[in-house]
Amino acid sequence: MSKMFINYATYIVLILVLAAPGNAHEIVLKDGKIIKTRSCWEENGAIKYERYGGILTIEKKLVEEVIYSEEEPVVSPVKKKFGTILEQQEKLRKERTRSLASDEIFRLCKPAVVIIKCGGAEGTGFFISDDGYILTNYHVIRSHSSIEVHLSSDEVYIANMISSTEKPDAALLKIDRNNMPYLALEKNTIPEEIIGKEVFAIGNPGGLQFSITRGIISQIRTMDDVKYIQTDTPLNPGNSGGPLINKLGNVVGMNTLKRAYSTGLNFAISSDSLFTWVEQYSKFGIVHYAKPSQNSDDEPPRPSQEGPGIFIIPVPGPSW
Repeated sequence: MSKMFINYATYIVLILVLAAPGNAHEIVLKDGKIIKTRSCWEENGAIKYERYGGILTIEKKLVEEVIYSEEEPVVSPVKKKFGTILEQQEKLRKERTRSLASDEIFRLCKPAVVIIKCGGAEGTGFFISDDGYILTNYHVIRSHSSIEVHLSSDEVYIANMISSTEKPDAALLKIDRNNMPYLALEKNTIPEEIIGKEVFAIGNPGGLQFSITRGIISQIRTMDDVKYIQTDTPLNPGNSGGPLINKLGNVVGMNTLKRAYSTGLNFAISSDSLFTWVEQYSKFGIVHYAKPSQNSDDEPPRPSQEGPGIFIIPVPGPSW
């Protein structure tokens, strides 16, 4: 049996540290409550603060005053951190200049791919920085249960959800781990340059962890205002959130959809759409804490899933 290390202790310590930090700023609410945090700042008419491994927001009208523990202005840690992530992405893209064989791609990229388990669902994800930031599909973690991240080394971590959005179907997670291998998102997916090119998917199809499949880019489609890479690369439930990788070892898409009762009609959210989402988050620090569908009175249920990992587009499928 593989030895598994679940970071519950680290997770608990993180919560305790953030709940009662030393040299903390104080957010004094009008109802008399006081929130202590290591970082807080005003942004877009609201007060944002760091807590529980993420960035939370409170309406300014609910705040009596903010007492800073230091005189100089506080800069959003989101902007600091994601400036570093975008720099890492750019550095890796510049390094990846050689076309790789399929076995090289698997050896190079597998350590940057993770298996995600959440509330009975299973999917895939991949690191986008060396300090534990992960991209996956929102529908993989939408149950808001405890999110387990399984590494190729057999280690298991509990992830914090940093941000999520239903359009594009994406979520940003974070585990407490440094010096991780990661993958670079291609910034431009131009049809004339990539259609017909060979691509690879590494993921968790049917629970068969870290499987690699191969295909080509068939076309680029826009569906519901989201740009997708159409591919005949075999995808199955469990591949959701995993990378679609070109021969340079960079990500051109995040595997998300397949068309029901069809062969070879699979779709990945384009890497440039994902890069734009991450870049916007880095600039504005916007966090979307989506509500679980089963507990919402004003949010209609999402389409049901077939299997634990990838959405199925019903026949006749999207129009284009």
